[in-house]
Amino acid sequence: MGKTTYFFIVGGLLIAAMACALVLLLRMEQSMGRMCLFVCLMVLLLLSMALLVGAYRLRKDYNYWKKRYDDELLTNVNELMEKTTEIALQNQKIDRLTHEVDRLGRVNSNYERTASSLRHELGSTRDKFDECCKLLADLRERAEQGDKMKASFLANVTHELRTPLNSVLGYGAIINNPAVSEERRRHFMKVLQKSCDRFLDTLNDMLYYSQLQSGDITATATTFELSAMLCNLRDMTQKKILESGKDVQLIFTNDLSGKSYICGFEAGYYKVLSNLLDNAVKFTNKGNITVSFESVEGCNKMRFEVSDTGIGFVSSKKETIFGSFNQSESTLSRQYEGTGLGLSICRSLVSLMNGTMEAEGHPGVGSKFSFELPLLDIAADDYDLYYSVEKMLERYNDSGSIMVMSPYVEDYNFVNSFFGSYGIDVVRCRSLEEVEVLVASKTGLNIAIIDLSTSPADGLAAASRVFSMNPKVRFAFVRGKELDQKSESKTGLYSDFVIQRPLSSKSLSSLLSTC
Repeated sequence: MGKTTYFFIVGGLLIAAMACALVLLLRMEQSMGRMCLFVCLMVLLLLSMALLVGAYRLRKDYNYWKKRYDDELLTNVNELMEKTTEIALQNQKIDRLTHEVDRLGRVNSNYERTASSLRHELGSTRDKFDECCKLLADLRERAEQGDKMKASFLANVTHELRTPLNSVLGYGAIINNPAVSEERRRHFMKVLQKSCDRFLDTLNDMLYYSQLQSGDITATATTFELSAMLCNLRDMTQKKILESGKDVQLIFTNDLSGKSYICGFEAGYYKVLSNLLDNAVKFTNKGNITVSFESVEGCNKMRFEVSDTGIGFVSSKKETIFGSFNQSESTLSRQYEGTGLGLSICRSLVSLMNGTMEAEGHPGVGSKFSFELPLLDIAADDYDLYYSVEKMLERYNDSGSIMVMSPYVEDYNFVNSFFGSYGIDVVRCRSLEEVEVLVASKTGLNIAIIDLSTSPADGLAAASRVFSMNPKVRFAFVRGKELDQKSESKTGLYSDFVIQRPLSSKSLSSLLSTC
């Protein structure tokens, strides 16, 4: 409210109070004197004035304190607004900091995940690096072992080739000496023949191994007579034992008198078994060599075992002996002849025929080699073919014979294993001179099997000579994958049959049916 209004209210109140006092005094005039009344009025007037002044002072003080209070209140409000603004700014900063902390938390989480992934990858990389280092070390060790084995192989091959060559050269010079007696000359001829066979066996092993490594040999499945092949292997092995003069007994646990036909890679069967038997004879000085076979897994596989009582080998050398150019001990390559390729060829052939091969041995006790090969189904035509072969063989009498002219002893062994079981004489010739001697002495020569894969000119010359001496002889030429046109045209002059390598019982059976 304003000052004027304030004074009007106070004045009105004072006037009303004085009027009331005056009325009261006038009623009390009778009992009081005029002087007293005047005094009372003056007192009332002073009191009214005092009240008016007091009210004014009170109003003035009130306004002062109100203004001061309002100023302080305004100051406090302004300060409060400033604080509120500061708090709002602080809250904004806090919000920004909170968002930054959250962002940094997310960044830190991503960093931790990335760091963990990097640590895992680093660990994996370290493991792979360690594996690579081990692999490189293993490869280096294998390379060094390979270099050592190759050096040892070259030394062995040099020894295996040089020894028979020196024998041939030395004994050849002695034989040419006219002072040498006929008996000693025949002895030296046998030594020469043995040296040549050893030289040829070494070359054949090297050639066969290289063909296996290059994939030139294909496991062609044919039907063949297992018992006949094993009989031939038995006779050949027994002959080697007798020639070596060792006190060794050869035992075949199975009955080989009957005829049993199976389907498989015949040349592979023969090569594996002949190599295992050759090793058994080589490393056994006294005791037994045992050969056995049986059908396993419901007649789906055939298992062969060749065991001996020879020098044996350490179990830790089991895988080493199957390596190329290896024997169980490096010193054995000098004590026992050989290039160390035999068992490597055996395992490669067994693997080529989808089979498995194992070895067991104990030093000084002996060793046992076994392999399993899957048996394939025999076609009905093959049964008919073999039955007709047996009928056709009846026309060959005891005086009949078959000539084989081939530089490979395996060819002769294979042909002999097939026809020998029927009592037919199979003779091997190595040169044109031997062919002439055979044709002149053998009146019952029926078939001449001549190899053209190595030297077509020599083979055709031998065929021409045989034909001129005995036109009734039937010819069969064995050739490899390639034969030039000139030789092809000449073979037609004599050939009744052409056999593609590898030799098989089926091809020999077809030869009989054609001739």
